[in-house]
Amino acid sequence: MAKISFYTSIVAIMCCLSQVSNAQITLEHTFKNESVSFMSGNVNGKPNFFVEKLFPVGSFYLTAVVNNSVHIKAYNPDYTLIIDKTYSLTPPTGYKASYVWVSKKVFNTDDNYELLVEFSKISPVSNDNEASRLILYDSNKNVIKDFGAGSTFYIDNSVYIINNSCKVRIYRYLHNGGDWVASTEIYSVPGDPSAYDAGNTSVDSFSSPYPNPANTYITLPYKLNEGEFAVMNIFNINGQLIESKKIGYDFDKILLDVSGYAKGMYIYEVKNVSNKFVVK
Repeated sequence: MAKISFYTSIVAIMCCLSQVSNAQITLEHTFKNESVSFMSGNVNGKPNFFVEKLFPVGSFYLTAVVNNSVHIKAYNPDYTLIIDKTYSLTPPTGYKASYVWVSKKVFNTDDNYELLVEFSKISPVSNDNEASRLILYDSNKNVIKDFGAGSTFYIDNSVYIINNSCKVRIYRYLHNGGDWVASTEIYSVPGDPSAYDAGNTSVDSFSSPYPNPANTYITLPYKLNEGEFAVMNIFNINGQLIESKKIGYDFDKILLDVSGYAKGMYIYEVKNVSNKFVVK
């Protein structure tokens, strides 16, 4: 009986292995020459500042800046095209377009896209307080506002609704000798509050790092859905990967030791959402 039981167990195991080996892993679609992101959710069913909140849950999207042109492309979950638009911009003299934030109903109340573009100097000098320039465009490429120059900028990933008015935070960083000096600018914008959560609330992708600037440790907040795990990548301002951290949904922040980092601007990214911080 023992032998029969043994062989019966072997057969059962082989059957299980056979079932596992027959599992189908099927390629559904290939995005040729495109690195797209996955839009996995929304914030309380309302749109947020960034382009990933403008398209249906499960859609795929990309934003890119190439040769002073802003490219927005998005696909439905069934891979049919939602939008494919390119906006060619004329940068300020001596600058080139380097990054774009895309929104709707934040800086205007219509259904057209808004492009908040950071330009970088083509030939910056050391500790240049005009190394970056921030300009807001409407979908017709008209300048809504020129925010001026700074060493670099960081745009809060939120629209805040206060007293039924939309507000946006922009951080401007300047050099002061070998140190960085940060200022926070609060803007009242003509966005549509009904497109966001009502009341004195915000819809953060994730909160701001603190203390910022930092010289020893900095707290880097992030936001993951229940059951999610991800990788936080930290880059220097030149786009070089400095280190990566595995993160999970059990927490909403990590404490990063930056005592060995060189002074300067850094970017940390989680699931294609990024924030900037400064090491002084």
